[in-house]
Amino acid sequence: MWTSHNLKMKKDVLKRSLAWIRKHPDATNLDVPDELVSAWIFEDDEVESKPAGFYFAVFTFGFLQRSISTSSLPMTQPRSIPVSVVFECFGMWQMKLGLVEVHRKTDLQIEPLSLFAFPEGEQITYWPRREGDVERS
Repeated sequence: MWTSHNLKMKKDVLKRSLAWIRKHPDATNLDVPDELVSAWIFEDDEVESKPAGFYFAVFTFGFLQRSISTSSLPMTQPRSIPVSVVFECFGMWQMKLGLVEVHRKTDLQIEPLSLFAFPEGEQITYWPRREGDVERS
């Protein structure tokens, strides 16, 4: 059950999330601060049985902002995208966030991936961390 304190915290995290996305329009998954990675990863054991509200707001904002900023269309021209594409990309975004955890918390290194771009055929490049390797982000 959501308390007013929890709702205020979610609103604060949403505000910080949107501000970070605005400041980092071309960010990779490895650029995201730990606090936001933790907040953005949907966990199945949450009160909600499926991702909703907060998670889709953060993702959709970043996804649509990037679409606008990389488009050749005038900024004020309306655009559209199938909802099915948004859902598909949301799942890939969650995977990219999960890869951040793998990169930061295991002995595998992951090459950075664009946070809100989803090119067809995108590849995950990874390798074992060797002693003395410095984390690349």
